[in-house]
Amino acid sequence: MKFQNDRFSNTNHEPDPILQFKELNGHINLFEDHLVVDRLPFHKFLRSKLSEKYTLPLSQISEIHFRRASSFKKGYVRFISIGKDASYLSFFAIDKDDGTVVITKNNNDFVVRFIMRIHELNQSIN
Repeated sequence: MKFQNDRFSNTNHEPDPILQFKELNGHINLFEDHLVVDRLPFHKFLRSKLSEKYTLPLSQISEIHFRRASSFKKGYVRFISIGKDASYLSFFAIDKDDGTVVITKNNNDFVVRFIMRIHELNQSIN
């Protein structure tokens, strides 16, 4: 599966992802054994502490936090690796975590399906 937009394309050396979606501050690509969070150029500029690409093996994910987006608040999906602080994020800390992607209200259902697919690939995740 390739991105529809020419500005964001998969590299030739990496296989096509199983699932992918674009959100406000990044894209998430799910592969058979890992996921990749790729930041948009604008957010890389604003949040210089975030890595450009955050790769996390599925075997290293201990928890997935999901907060539904609504008309009045941002939602997010957060992938927490083993040994990392799993406390819930405040409103202001959402954009500062490498494994967190902000989601919009329109993508709530797709994110749920995305998380279910991750659980199918690695059932040990909480």
